[in-house]
Amino acid sequence: MPARTLNLMLALWLFFSAFAFPRTTPSFTNAWAVGLLAAIFAVLGMTRAKARFANTALSAWLVVAALVLPQRSPAARWNDLAVAAAMLLLSLVPGTLYRRVSAGT
Repeated sequence: MPARTLNLMLALWLFFSAFAFPRTTPSFTNAWAVGLLAAIFAVLGMTRAKARFANTALSAWLVVAALVLPQRSPAARWNDLAVAAAMLLLSLVPGTLYRRVSAGT
């Protein structure tokens, strides 16, 4: 399964995990917002190779936020750290899902 598809699945999980775990308001907002942005950039990364670097930045932010923002549940913190680590690794895999076709061919 291509890295962008896995990244999209992780982003969607992060979005929905905002509602699945008990969280503080800042943690809740961060989880759904980062999940939504990561999903958008994962889809863009399917055709634009450099869009994956936005998910690199988002995963780095997610690590910082998981460690800094107050959490109601240790499970939410560990979930965010695990998703951030997996997103970071997947965002470093080069390539896209589709090959670009030039107008001349």
